[in-house]
Amino acid sequence: MSQLNSNTRRNKINPYNPIVMDEDELALRLTECRLNCAYNFPAMVLFSQDLKQELIDALISVMRNLASDSFCQVRKKIASGFYEVMKLMPKWQAALKVEFIRLLKDDIDIVLEGLVPNILKNKLMLTLCLIR
Repeated sequence: MSQLNSNTRRNKINPYNPIVMDEDELALRLTECRLNCAYNFPAMVLFSQDLKQELIDALISVMRNLASDSFCQVRKKIASGFYEVMKLMPKWQAALKVEFIRLLKDDIDIVLEGLVPNILKNKLMLTLCLIR
């Protein structure tokens, strides 16, 4: 779900959903889906603490996808919850360092508005800022 976008090629007519929508409506719905994935990602991490490593790797991959999403609001949502993810899973620090730095270097101010205020809430995030 975190990778759904208008470039995802699917059949326009879904036999389970007879509603046919135009490209703009489809793009809006897929963006909202990714936005909700980013918003709920910390909760997914909370429930994943006892998962096998390959499933944890899949969650880290989802985080990477959301942190590099083409829509800035999705990046802001994942940036806003980054401190919660680091608090819940400090062992992910090394794996998510690149995404953290990518979000810090984002050209869009609203993404930084989601990330920067929360840096001081989490010592691990502050450590990521200081380690090069």
